[in-house]
Amino acid sequence: MRSTVCCWSSSASCADRVTRVLRAKLIHARDIIRDLGLSRGLRMGPRWLHARRFHVLASPLDATLDVAAPPGARCAVLDERDLPAFVRGAGAMSAREVRRRWRAQEECLVCWIEGEVSAYRWDGRGTADLPYLGRRLRVAPDDGIVLECRTLPGRRRTRAGTLLVQARLERARALGIRRLVGLVAEWNQPSLAWAAGLGWSRLGVVGYRWTARGRRYLVEGALRLDGDELVVLPEDAMTASRESRSGG
Repeated sequence: MRSTVCCWSSSASCADRVTRVLRAKLIHARDIIRDLGLSRGLRMGPRWLHARRFHVLASPLDATLDVAAPPGARCAVLDERDLPAFVRGAGAMSAREVRRRWRAQEECLVCWIEGEVSAYRWDGRGTADLPYLGRRLRVAPDDGIVLECRTLPGRRRTRAGTLLVQARLERARALGIRRLVGLVAEWNQPSLAWAAGLGWSRLGVVGYRWTARGRRYLVEGALRLDGDELVVLPEDAMTASRESRSGG
C-alpha cells in the first residue's frame, strides 16, 4: 500500500480511500491464507510487509480454451441491472466502489452460475492505479490491463475462472486489444502455475523493499520506472530489442 494517505481533498474522499485500502488489505490477507494455508500464510505475512515482488505477465489473445460451461453458467459485462445482485454475491465490494471503478473506465466481467456470482474480474486500458505497488501502471494503447481476478470461496472447481478467461479473450479481440497485461504476486504460485498453463508469458518482475529512506524499487525485463509510473514496453519495442541483441 502507499506509504502515506493524502487528505488534502474532502474528508469524505479521504475516508473512502482509507476504507478501500483497509478492505484491500483484509481481502489480500485472506487470499494469502486461503492459498498457502494458515501456517505458511502467517509466515509469509511479515516478509510480505518488508519486501514484495510481482511477476508481470502477458496473455496471448490467439489462445483457445477448451472448457465446457456448467449448466446455468453465463459470463457478462456488469451493468446497472445486475449491480444489486453482484454486490450481494461478491460480498467484498459496494455499489459505490463499483461506480467509482466504472468512472475510471474499468470494466467488470462476471461469471454467473444459476444466477449466483461465481467469479469476476476487472480490466482496464491505458493506465491504472496499483495501490499495492504504490505506482501507476502504463501500457501501450492497444494493451489491456488485468486489474483483479477473483473466484469466490466454494466456486473454485466450477470452471468459472477459466470461463471468464475465455470470455475476456473473446471480448478483447472484439475491442482490438493485442494482449492482456497483469501482475501476480510471487507468493501466489498456484495462480502463476495456472497462468502458465493458459499460455501467459512473463514480461518481467517488479517489486520493492522497505529501507530507512522508504521504498527501494527494482524492475527486471521489459519494464521501466518513469516517475510514479511502471511502464510496460510495447510489444513491437520488445521485438526490436530482441532482434538487436541477436544481431549483435
